[in-house]
Amino acid sequence: MAPPPVQPTLILRPSETRGHAEHGGWLRSYHTFAFASYFTAEPREQGWGSLRVINEDRVAPGKGFPTHSHQEFEIFSYIVDGKIKHSDSMGNIEVLKRGDVQMTSAGTGIRHSEYNGGQGDEGLHFLQCWAKPDVRGLKPQYFTRRTYSYR
Repeated sequence: MAPPPVQPTLILRPSETRGHAEHGGWLRSYHTFAFASYFTAEPREQGWGSLRVINEDRVAPGKGFPTHSHQEFEIFSYIVDGKIKHSDSMGNIEVLKRGDVQMTSAGTGIRHSEYNGGQGDEGLHFLQCWAKPDVRGLKPQYFTRRTYSYR
């Protein structure tokens, strides 16, 4: 029998207490949970349930994340402002804009890149969440949902 659901507790965490990293002037990243170079021994900042990552990233014009791999994660991205160019090992290539949503089910493995897809000096601001699926070995999948931009 499954354990009873955990009742969430709201914990106020001011923005300035989140992890922060600057990467060579091209990436400003804020981490809600321990991630990359941001480490915290605080258990409540290691993740919550299956949720492991909530990152807020700002990427400079013409810059981005070169091809890298993921596996056994469900990755959700929301474009706050700007455009992101996505390319992956399943042949998906597209540019998403403000308000669009991207979901990558990495499953047994996927390789992809993400770059600022804007023109000129346009910045990119997006949120990304990673969760561990309850089943391992899923087939990799990629989905996007276009939304109406209010700006």
